[in-house]
Parts: sequence; C-alpha cells; structure tokens
Amino acid sequence: MATVNVTNWADFVAAIAVSGDIVVCPIKAKWDMNEIYPEGLQTNITINCAEIRGNETEIRNLHMFGKFIVPADLEIKSLYMKNIVSESDCFFDNSGNTRTITLNKSIMTGIFGVDTITFCNGKLDMIRSVVNLDMTSALYQVHLSGSVFTAIYSRITLYYPLANANFDLFANPGAIKFCMVTIYNSAMPYFDSSPYSGCVVQGNFGDATDSNSYGDHGAFVSVYDVAAMADDFTTANTYFKGVTQQQLYDAAYLQSIGFPIGA
Repeated sequence: MATVNVTNWADFVAAIAVSGDIVVCPIKAKWDMNEIYPEGLQTNITINCAEIRGNETEIRNLHMFGKFIVPADLEIKSLYMKNIVSESDCFFDNSGNTRTITLNKSIMTGIFGVDTITFCNGKLDMIRSVVNLDMTSALYQVHLSGSVFTAIYSRITLYYPLANANFDLFANPGAIKFCMVTIYNSAMPYFDSSPYSGCVVQGNFGDATDSNSYGDHGAFVSVYDVAAMADDFTTANTYFKGVTQQQLYDAAYLQSIGFPIGA
C-alpha cells in the first residue's frame, strides 16, 4: 500500500485506479469539470484504491454519463462533489452488496436521473457527511443505497419530484443515528420509522403511513415535524414522536419527551 499525492484531476483518476493505495488530494483545490469535460464524462471511472483523502478538494459540475466502478471497500474522506448530474443507472457501482463505500466528512450534491435508480449500488455508510440529491428518475423505486445503509451525525436531503417515485433507505432499526433527514415525496405510500435513532425527520411525506407495524426503533427517541406527515399519520413506534416547528427549536421541550439534547 502506497500513499500517493495528486495535484490535478488527471493524476487523481490515474491514482485511484491503483489497488489498495491511499490517494491524497491537494488542500481545498477546486476542479471544474465543465472545463475538463465540456460535453460531459462519457466513460466509467474505476476506483481501486482503498482510501481517498480529499482535504476538502471540490469537484464541481461533473456531468457523468458513466459511473464510478468500485470493486472493493472504499473510504472517501473530506471530498466535496457538488452540482453533479448523473445519467447512468447508478453513481457508485460497487460490484455487489458485499462492498462498502464510506463517506466520511464528505459532501455530495446534485441531480440523479433520468435513469439513475441508485446513488450507491451496494452498502453505503455515512459519517459526518452531507448528501443533497434530486432523485428525478421516473422508475417506481429510487434508492440512496442498494443494500445496507447506515449513517451517523449526517445530513440527508432527498427530493422526489415525480408522483410515482417510492422510497426506502434499506436501513435496519436504529441504523441512522443523530442525523437530520429531510425528504420531499408528496406521493409516498409508506414510510418506515424504524431506522431512526436520535434523528430529526422533516420534509413532505404526503399521505404516507408508517409501515413499522411492530414498533421497531433505535436506542434514542427521534422526532418528526408533524407538518411533514398527513394529519391522520399514526405510528406504533413509541420512539418516534411528532413535534411542531416551534417545539423543534425548544431544547427543554425536546429533552422532556426523551430526545437526546441538552436543555
């Protein structure tokens, strides 16, 4: 395993193709893909390295018709990919559900469609990271992760503008911890409250019902903005409690209902 320092996009692509290496980006560089690929990136890029240390380098305006192929486990640290447009069936294709991509202190924002059905085709872990994605596919189900999903201390924002889009995080009970989760899907038929532990859930869930009929939950109380749910929304999960916007910013009230926050 070698540690490889890169200074530009071409060196970066060459370095991440080497199996097992650690690739280190320059500090706070800005790579504008409009200048490098004015017609968009038409091919796949393979990531064989074990770790990318982004150093807050920003990859902007990547219009991708291919995808990132990730054959082995990969950790991405402090890399900012902003204003992405993905036209392939997935953005990260990690060659099966046994592979894990970990986003650590990283940012991913952009539009994923028209044919993108999965952001990460396999396991996805988020640690202190941000994803803000427009999921524009016309397919029935569009997923953030194609297999097991976990997140901690992260912000997740997903937009589903099409009426026939469905949603599932593929997360086990309590697998999403201490996160801010915002989902806009006005036609969502169901919602599973079980993955959330110590989270704030908001957005627009239309007339969704809670599919968590057994009341599975994480270790900590989560709260949801009552304005995001239908007026008749009910849940068997005693660790999933509705609050108003005013209550959401009242630390003493949140503490009183068991939400993990200091008054």
